Amino acid sequence: MGQTNILRSMLCQRHITNALGKYYTLKFQFLGLKWCFALNADFSKSVPLNFQA
Repeated sequence: MGQTNILRSMLCQRHITNALGKYYTLKFQFLGLKWCFALNADFSKSVPLNFQA
């Protein structure tokens, strides 16, 4: 009975870390996109960029 509790808590912990990881990855991807757009807006006036995501 104790073994199933340990397994359950490990699964729960993994689920929480996965959720946090997904949240932060999305957040950083969004920030990266904002940076890309800002840099493209700044440099596109002087330097032609062939940037394809």
